[in-house]
Amino acid sequence: MAHLRGCASAKNLYIWTMEEGEFERRERDLRLHYWFRFSVVGLTCAFLLLVGVSTVMGRSLVWEGSVYSSGVEVIGPVLTSGTQYVIVAKNTWWYQYIPYNLAADAMYYTTDPLNTINWSNYFPAPGGHSFLQIDNGDVDWGAFSNEDTGHTYTIGWTGNGAPVSFRIRDWNDSSYENNVCHIDVYIYVDVTVGGRIADWGEQVVTYFAVTGLIFACATALPVSKKIRG
Repeated sequence: MAHLRGCASAKNLYIWTMEEGEFERRERDLRLHYWFRFSVVGLTCAFLLLVGVSTVMGRSLVWEGSVYSSGVEVIGPVLTSGTQYVIVAKNTWWYQYIPYNLAADAMYYTTDPLNTINWSNYFPAPGGHSFLQIDNGDVDWGAFSNEDTGHTYTIGWTGNGAPVSFRIRDWNDSSYENNVCHIDVYIYVDVTVGGRIADWGEQVVTYFAVTGLIFACATALPVSKKIRG
């Protein structure tokens, strides 16, 4: 304990022998120095992250159209051979409008007549088919989507250099006379930076990298000026 008191006394003596305000100035400069180092490290990390990650800046809409439940084929645009596209289908249509009020979407149907949007039950299209076909073939549109996600389905599609086509097939009763409404279809192509498509995790990393870059610049420059002053 005597040794500790001696150390404290020596420190106090050192402080008292400084010119007035000298200790406070040095302490302030030390804090600024550490802030500057922290900012430089953050700036470097943000820069490396930005260099190492190529991000998707967005999707470009290629085409949109409505495919009616009448069974008539809808011809879309020519899709460049080998190019990867994203096709989105959304909304519901009635496969028995009067008197049953029964609905379906791109892949599933309901037997609940009380709500044609928020279904209380659902079943896949009969026979392993899909109601919305592409190029006259069945498509696996994925897991069921209810009202909360707008009966929306998304798939990847590779262009073959020919026009893409869409058609609603009524696999429930094969009658199109009591069918009503349509499915909306959208075709997108990914727009990339750096020659590849970044996954969702990389986009999140890049977002924080950009944020860190802005913060580091905003901090490092004023601190460096303060230290030089």
